[in-house]
Amino acid sequence: MFIPKRIIPSLTAGAISLAGCANVSGDGGGGGDGGDGGTGGVGGIQEDIRAFCMKIVDCDPINYSYDYCVTNISALEPNLSAQCRAVVLSYFACVEERPCQTFRIDCYSPELNLCLSTVL
Repeated sequence: MFIPKRIIPSLTAGAISLAGCANVSGDGGGGGDGGDGGTGGVGGIQEDIRAFCMKIVDCDPINYSYDYCVTNISALEPNLSAQCRAVVLSYFACVEERPCQTFRIDCYSPELNLCLSTVL
């Protein structure tokens, strides 16, 4: 079980799901062959995690580790409900938009705290 250290504040120890999309293409027609299934892809989720962790490290490079942040937030993802994933994504977006001095206050939400309490 992951227990947040000073490296990642407990409010930022959320995770987001790895989402994929599948495209199916094919040839139709009278007696035609079915198409090949498309490949699933990892959306921007990992990019969101990396951007979030980069912001955390940029704000306090002495106390935060980028690799630790990415690894541990990604590890929490399977335990989050769809609703909590949405809350975490919203938090990540807020953090990215706010200055270092205020993001912890500006982006705090009771919903995030509740979501994280279920997985930490």
